[in-house]
Amino acid sequence: MVEKIYKKIYSDRLFERQKNTIVIFLFLYLLFSIIIPEGKGIYRKEDLKVDINKASKEEILSIPYIGEKTAEKILYIKKIKGYISVEDLKKIRNYKKFKEFIKIPQ
Repeated sequence: MVEKIYKKIYSDRLFERQKNTIVIFLFLYLLFSIIIPEGKGIYRKEDLKVDINKASKEEILSIPYIGEKTAEKILYIKKIKGYISVEDLKKIRNYKKFKEFIKIPQ
């Protein structure tokens, strides 16, 4: 009989804890969905892109899919021509991968 009472008390306590946990998570979810709405960030995607014609070597190296050799090629083209065109970038390896991270020159 004591075991039945203990099981009843234990299961009631467990149920209360689970219920409280669910209520807390729902409250936090609603709170954060109101404070931080989806799709609205501080920056736009365009603001985070690197302007390849004005970038230094460090900034070019920070672009994904661009390594040391590719950065040197880009800087060499900039040194010779003074700017980089889209046609020049298309000749560079992995252009299709890194083109979304740079501002396309006009």
